[in-house]
Amino acid sequence: MEKEFSKIEARDIRNSDWYWISRSVLEDYAPKIGVVGLALYNIYASYAREKGLAFPSQKKIAKTLKISVPTLIKYNKILEENGLIKVERRKGRTNLIYLLKLFKEGSKTTLEGGLKEINTK
Repeated sequence: MEKEFSKIEARDIRNSDWYWISRSVLEDYAPKIGVVGLALYNIYASYAREKGLAFPSQKKIAKTLKISVPTLIKYNKILEENGLIKVERRKGRTNLIYLLKLFKEGSKTTLEGGLKEINTK
């Protein structure tokens, strides 16, 4: 049994196979943005890493999440309306996705207008 455990490698953030998202995105925003919105935000975070800017193609993301491009666009709007991202649309090129800074007020994460409940159905 000991030999089996000795073969397990510990996770290491230094190998650049990791990225971070704020816990409040999961705790405060997930109920508002839905599971697809959370998955999409995670993809943007994985591309952006510490830079806060991502520019993956919509087709690639849609294929990864097994959703349509119109569904991806719908959830981009949901993420934007909730103040999590800003999409800079560029004609003929991939969009730029900025992960926006979240502000804490007391123990709850808020934005200027507060969280918006968006119908994700």
